[in-house]
Amino acid sequence: MMASLKQDLTHLFEEKFGSKPEYFFQAPACINLMGEPANYHQGFVLPCAINYRTLLAASARGDEKIVVTSANFQGEMTDFELTVPMAASVRATWCNYLKGVATNLIDRGFSLRGANIALSGDIPMAEGLGSSASLEVIAALALTHMSGYDLDAKDLAVIGQEAETDYIGVKCSVMKQMVCALGKKNHALLLDCRSQESQQISIPDELTLLAIDPNKKRALINNEFNSRHHECEKVVRHFKVRSIRDISLDDLEAEKTKLEATAYRRARHIISENDRTQQAAAGLASGNIKLMSQLMAQSHVSIQEDFGLNVPAINAIVDIVSQVVGEHGGVRMMGGSLGNNAVALIAKDRIGEVKTAITQEYTKRTGLEAVIYEFQTSHSASILANE
Repeated sequence: MMASLKQDLTHLFEEKFGSKPEYFFQAPACINLMGEPANYHQGFVLPCAINYRTLLAASARGDEKIVVTSANFQGEMTDFELTVPMAASVRATWCNYLKGVATNLIDRGFSLRGANIALSGDIPMAEGLGSSASLEVIAALALTHMSGYDLDAKDLAVIGQEAETDYIGVKCSVMKQMVCALGKKNHALLLDCRSQESQQISIPDELTLLAIDPNKKRALINNEFNSRHHECEKVVRHFKVRSIRDISLDDLEAEKTKLEATAYRRARHIISENDRTQQAAAGLASGNIKLMSQLMAQSHVSIQEDFGLNVPAINAIVDIVSQVVGEHGGVRMMGGSLGNNAVALIAKDRIGEVKTAITQEYTKRTGLEAVIYEFQTSHSASILANE
């Protein structure tokens, strides 16, 4: 799959720039098994890098200009100077992620070389798979490497996250960028979003990953996200702490009558999800699939009842998958701010049954056709051999 993508990208580069590229880079997509939306509250998450990715081909220029084209946007071309401030593009908005990364690097004192760049990727358009994080990390890796710098993977992730927050204007956690930069094949990444410390957690060989798109998008996402964030902040102010992760469930219960009921429930989800995520990491590492199944089920109920993300279409998917896999895998809603997909970690020998059940039962219940993506874990962003 990557070989074909690389070959097509080479042809695009030659067509647009008249020569073969000097460099190739790749960065994976990602999926999160547990921990949402604790990542927005300095908590713990358990994402994986997956085998869909962004590819970048490049050659250095002799000036301070970036000229870039994208296969995913019909070979559209645009360019910008490596000087700040960089005005965001209104037409080629996909290029703003590169501009954001370049701006962040220049603000940090890096001296960047100009480059001809071609981009391509096969990351599905489903929400929550980290396409923007993948692009940001690969841009940071490519721009720094071609300019003679060798950055730590964590630094690449933080640069990408800051670009999305400060330049693109999307308030995001560092979770997706971190797993794009640090992910490891056959592993999930237990990430502390406060300290940015992480631990590689092995995934049993008999399991595989699914993302299931219900094909029914939700409205008012930004308003819902903001209102939940404000409710969580009320609890933080009440306890006079840095973050909800600094509050125990016992402390929360002791103050329950002094808190607004909705704010109490939001905080309870995040605190309990932090606990579940750390238990899930331990369960995966020891091969305890039954525990993982139970924790993902608890997470799904909690995000519905306490965090208030109740999406009937995804509930139907979770119910159907749970009936098929039983204790041989887990499934839950993915995306603590979006609630647009389901993520499943299931035994490989149940994949066929799951796909059949979703195809038959989900359409019967909802009148919709779900889209099922099957993934394998992958390694982190890297420089590819120029062959």
